[in-house]
Amino acid sequence: MRPALPEDAPALATVHRQCFFEAWDENVLAYLVGLPSSLAFLEERDEAVVGFILCRLVTRESEVLTCAVHPAARRGGAGWRLIAKSLEEIRRLEGEQVFLEVAEDAAAARALYERAAFRVVGRRRRYYLRPSGERVDALVMRRTL
Repeated sequence: MRPALPEDAPALATVHRQCFFEAWDENVLAYLVGLPSSLAFLEERDEAVVGFILCRLVTRESEVLTCAVHPAARRGGAGWRLIAKSLEEIRRLEGEQVFLEVAEDAAAARALYERAAFRVVGRRRRYYLRPSGERVDALVMRRTL
């Protein structure tokens, strides 16, 4: 695991496309990773990015903007390691709480976040678009550090 850099954006975009219907492109990811308020980490296997997390920290509040693990690498602990590293860094930088949004129907992601002590604090109705055209609610989750 290492910090993600703007020049990693093409590889990050490739993973993001494998994970999300409304994926972010490499320009958006390069911009976000390069912001001074961003915290980004990636995990590589055999020199290929298998997952990454992108957060931002403003004053004492942080938000997980996205967390993506390539489907072929799931259930191997990468998601947990990425979350743990991010929480460790946010805590080191004196962040006090972390927010994220997760699709209500994303059972594995929800279980990961619940295991990391995130709790549901809100809902955004019809937030995520599915390939079928269906819209799914986002659950807003928070963890206090």
